Amino acid sequence: MNLIDATYIHEAGGKEILEQLIEKIDKNKFMFLLDDRLILRKEYEKKINFKTIKKGEFNRLKFYKKNARKYTKVVCLANVPPPFKFDSEVYIYFHNDLLLSTKNTSLSLRNKLVLWMKRIYISFKNKNQYVWFVQTDLMKRKLNKHLIKNKNNIEVLPIFRNQNIIIQSKKETNSFLCVSNHNSHKNINNLLQAFRKFSLNNTSPIKLNLTIDENFFRKKFSTIIPSNGSVEVINHGQVDKFKVNELYQKSEYYIYPSLKESLGITLIEAAEYNCMIICSDLEYSYQVIKPSLIFDPYLIDSIYSSILKTQEIKPLNPSKLIIKNKIDKFIKYIS
Repeated sequence: MNLIDATYIHEAGGKEILEQLIEKIDKNKFMFLLDDRLILRKEYEKKINFKTIKKGEFNRLKFYKKNARKYTKVVCLANVPPPFKFDSEVYIYFHNDLLLSTKNTSLSLRNKLVLWMKRIYISFKNKNQYVWFVQTDLMKRKLNKHLIKNKNNIEVLPIFRNQNIIIQSKKETNSFLCVSNHNSHKNINNLLQAFRKFSLNNTSPIKLNLTIDENFFRKKFSTIIPSNGSVEVINHGQVDKFKVNELYQKSEYYIYPSLKESLGITLIEAAEYNCMIICSDLEYSYQVIKPSLIFDPYLIDSIYSSILKTQEIKPLNPSKLIIKNKIDKFIKYIS
């Protein structure tokens, strides 16, 4: 029996990776260790053997001390090696860029310190024979620079959901979408300031759809763009996958100002839904797509200029997906 350790995974990209594995893995070969914050669909619970623990290295260590000898392979999905070093085959899927560098993220000193301490812990728990997986060549270079000195121990195997999409509805003209949370490195404030500038200086009506937590949006962002201007802002709050897919279907443009990404899963999704993608002129973007327009995410005027170009250049060159899903190769590797 092999173990898939999904402690610390309960949302966003990590959950997507976990669900992909559950859908494709041989349940007779693997046991899953899950975070108790994870809300798993009933059909997934029926498909796998699993045990749930509370987050934290103490609870994780307790589980390993009791059960480690049962497993010939351990696959850690959430960046962190097993809590003690042992000689079984160990694979770690690393997908958190912030653990490698917090430069240009606007994080507080406390949060930067916490991330630094986590990186030290991960380095301490690593062993030379452990195999690491990342999603892009960029992440491989960063992991090699900051954490894993032997680059031969790092494999590039991106995992994401292939949508197999049929576009069923007509795109809404001049509609923009940004699927993101409110974390500081997502750069939502600069995005809204750019749309504010458009609203104050242009009469062409455009729409911006967001998926920010409703309470946070109301406190921090709701007054940035004037309600009587040319930009209509609709924040849908945290929504399920069905609603997100509906937004992709309808949106003409996908705009993404993030400063750091290990993969940029929403860029992939937007490309699959034939959105014209306007995004940060940063290396992570070019790892997954060929965008329609780019901007400097640190400059509000640059983001504003890209919004203007959507009104001046019609149609834009279509965006193109350039990355491939390697889930089958990953499963073959760990099996």
